[in-house]
Amino acid sequence: MQLRSRVILNSSHPNRRQAEQFIASTFHAHYGAEIESLPSTLIVRLGSNEQVTCAAGIRFSKDGFFSEKYLSEPIENALSRITRTLIHRRQILEVTSLVSRDAKQTASFFRDIVTFGRCQGQSWAIFTLTSRLSDMMMRIGIPLLYIGRADQACIADAGRWGTYYEQNPCVFASPYPEIFHRVVGQEGEQEDGASPAIGSGIDGFGNPA
Repeated sequence: MQLRSRVILNSSHPNRRQAEQFIASTFHAHYGAEIESLPSTLIVRLGSNEQVTCAAGIRFSKDGFFSEKYLSEPIENALSRITRTLIHRRQILEVTSLVSRDAKQTASFFRDIVTFGRCQGQSWAIFTLTSRLSDMMMRIGIPLLYIGRADQACIADAGRWGTYYEQNPCVFASPYPEIFHRVVGQEGEQEDGASPAIGSGIDGFGNPA
């Protein structure tokens, strides 16, 4: 399938509804999850027929970070403590609800996300990833820093997430310079064997929110 370049969707974009339905239907099919809202910014890939083939939510510091619901401190404090480096909130971007129609597109779509974040001046990406998705990320060379477990007890409406929390989701972070070097620098490499990008915090890579 011929693909267009990445497209950034705000709430009024004509492809917004299609992207929302794609994310919601994918999470429902895999986890029985019910998604009621998504970030105001979505990044997608469109096929030649304008069909959404990959999609993910993006949150900046001004939007609030869903993955923080699982933490006992602000994400910038956790990162600063773990890395022993001062990290500001404005340097962080969260990737959520990442889905793909074709497993072979997952890695290259993630390159689109990395390039977008780099252009926005971000230094760190955070995600909530299922065990399957974190394994996939590491296979394609993404360095993941473990922040904490995504405990459903931290979520008021966890019942609408179906079986998502049975997938052992955890909160991770990754430094943008390392992601950019390892992922964007592999543009021409083979992608066979990539797993479908089904995130939970995924909000995160994957939480359905």
